Amino acid sequence: MKKLAIVAAFAASVAAAAAVSAAVNPPVSIAYPISASSNDNYFKVSFTSTCSGGMNKIQWAFDGVVAGSATFYDNYNTQFLHKLPSGWHVLEVKASCGSEAIKFFVN
Repeated sequence: MKKLAIVAAFAASVAAAAAVSAAVNPPVSIAYPISASSNDNYFKVSFTSTCSGGMNKIQWAFDGVVAGSATFYDNYNTQFLHKLPSGWHVLEVKASCGSEAIKFFVN
């Protein structure tokens, strides 16, 4: 009976750790540009994606126009400079396991 209680406690701790891991590693996370921020024409773009289960795909677009894509295993992380005209814009990143979009302003 004591062994069963130890196994149950271990299983509960593993489940709790998995839930924390999922909260720490969202499927897609855009770091830059910051949502609703104001940026120069050349601005930094940085995002990451964490998807399990083998080969995954990721695609990013500005204002609905695809700017790039890649295939990856487990984790994809990129950063680059991009130039857009003045005004409000939307960056959308779609991965096999989730997506995120932000709106930002270019001076």
